[in-house]
Amino acid sequence: MLLPGAGRPDKILSPAVLAEVATRLVGRGLDTVVAWGPAEEGRAREIVELAADEVHLAPPTDLLELAALLSAAGLVVGGDTGPVHLAASLGTPTLAVFLTTDPERNGPVGERVGIVTGAAAGCGPSGSATTGRERDGSAIEIDAAAGELLGSRS
Repeated sequence: MLLPGAGRPDKILSPAVLAEVATRLVGRGLDTVVAWGPAEEGRAREIVELAADEVHLAPPTDLLELAALLSAAGLVVGGDTGPVHLAASLGTPTLAVFLTTDPERNGPVGERVGIVTGAAAGCGPSGSATTGRERDGSAIEIDAAAGELLGSRS
């Protein structure tokens, strides 16, 4: 499952990168769904249109329905957003991509969590969560981290 949104635009991965990630996940044999929240449907549809034919758009969900989808997922990939933290807390393998915030300070917690970061060097536990972006996360890097998290299922 891909989560294309976040609370701020600077935390959001581009639809092209997420579409490539989705296509790579399909190549790993994973059924891939793009879930979306308020104001994210257009971006979610763009990802599905750019990705492999086997990538699907989730229906609209409320919080309880989203939690059920996240708990049933084999893998969740998303940015620094609440649903990523929810997936990790449910024990779902979760790959969080941090672009402008410190994952050491604000990253999801759990035994089955991976992090990809393009954020500038951390600010420490008492500083601001915002660090700025050093680089974008690439689909290749995200896919490799997903493979590690899944035990290299390919």
